[in-house]
Amino acid sequence: MADNTEYTLKEITEHNTEKDLWIIVDGNVYDVTKYTLDHPGGLESLVEVAGQDATQAFEDVGHSDEAREIMAPFLVGKLQGFTKSTRRQAVQIVRKQPAPSPSSVPSSKTLGTIGAASLLAGTATTIVYKLHGRMHIPGAHKYLQNINSLQSENGFLKGFLLASVLSAAFGAGFTSYISKLTTIPGGFGRSPMYKRVPKLPTRHIVGFLKSTVFQPLPLVSKQILPGQGLVRLTFELPTPMTRLGLPIGQHVAIQAKIGEQTVTRSYTPTSNDGDLGKLILLIRLYDEGLLTGKYLAKLKVGDQVLFRGPKGAMKYRKGYAKKIGMVAGGTGITPHYQLIRSICEDLTDTTEVSLVYANRTEDDILLRAELDAWAKAYPKNLKVHYMLDNPPEGWLYGSGFVTKDILEQYMPAPSNDGSSKILLCGPPGMIIATKKNLAELGWKKPGSVGKMTDDIFTF
Repeated sequence: MADNTEYTLKEITEHNTEKDLWIIVDGNVYDVTKYTLDHPGGLESLVEVAGQDATQAFEDVGHSDEAREIMAPFLVGKLQGFTKSTRRQAVQIVRKQPAPSPSSVPSSKTLGTIGAASLLAGTATTIVYKLHGRMHIPGAHKYLQNINSLQSENGFLKGFLLASVLSAAFGAGFTSYISKLTTIPGGFGRSPMYKRVPKLPTRHIVGFLKSTVFQPLPLVSKQILPGQGLVRLTFELPTPMTRLGLPIGQHVAIQAKIGEQTVTRSYTPTSNDGDLGKLILLIRLYDEGLLTGKYLAKLKVGDQVLFRGPKGAMKYRKGYAKKIGMVAGGTGITPHYQLIRSICEDLTDTTEVSLVYANRTEDDILLRAELDAWAKAYPKNLKVHYMLDNPPEGWLYGSGFVTKDILEQYMPAPSNDGSSKILLCGPPGMIIATKKNLAELGWKKPGSVGKMTDDIFTF
């Protein structure tokens, strides 16, 4: 930490190059010259605000609290004459979803009972007539024959009564069909079995997370994934029905005391508000990593970990874009996965996603089983193309870097009406190169501050 040396604005503006880069945030002056290569948004976003007051840009990104802690070692002084103002707190909005329970899927007994009522009898008959020509529903053909026969021989009354009784049989067949349609395979080491269901309207609800306060959660499961340097950590929320309170596309912060240093890092969970009572993280461990190697790798079941959030500028909603291109590298897949899962789970979301996911080796591909399952089950929603630096023999996907040709082939074309978007998350070098290539393909280059309205958005 630096002393309270004060600098005039004129003095600060002289440090405005890549080799000598100072910025002002909330009256604090930072020399971030040595941080440019590690900056998640890339070098160019820092150069654009070099020698300037970057407070507004810094806040708009959405994770300023963590950034302040990361930037603390770069503090060199204060802006002369600065008076600190109070920052406003944002209202958190999350998507309300029904709590999962056995009763959330109607049983055939329930549908049969309701079928005795006149309203369902008429509705069931209408549905069978409309759907029978487009899909196979067990019992539908015989059901329609009986309805037509009775109505012609004995008039409306018998046809109506039999329709009420037969709607029970139709209910059993229709429920079985829907059940098969909405099932995603699961297995050991995989995410839970998700189902595609209509989403309830978005509303203000209270979740566990608080944007300004770190709160402890106990670790209840630690699963090491062999050969990948990965760990899946499951934390328990206060009750089995507690929601995390994390908008789709945002992330949480973890804070830990390591020696004399307080360390904060951000991660995007693979769980969301539909996973009541738990928070799940998939993290790559690095032996030399300050938080991963010296803290998270050593966690034991029962240990308490501090969380804060939500953080981030992205808050996905259905209708955000008709077509979304995603470019991910390594662990940068996690925020993309949040959106993919939300889109594929929502029966009414018709967004088309094209994902290019780059890694060094095949073993480095995270969440591959889940991504492949979604792509197979919902081909209109998701298409995935993997890229490897070192592909194995017989590899069916791409190899090498994510080039302009790869982007042109697998990403949607740019649009003038905002109906196409590109989302990026990965190593800084890959992000910088991808932005440049996208600009050459006609995409509008984003500003130094990432916003949801940008055609190209970096998590």
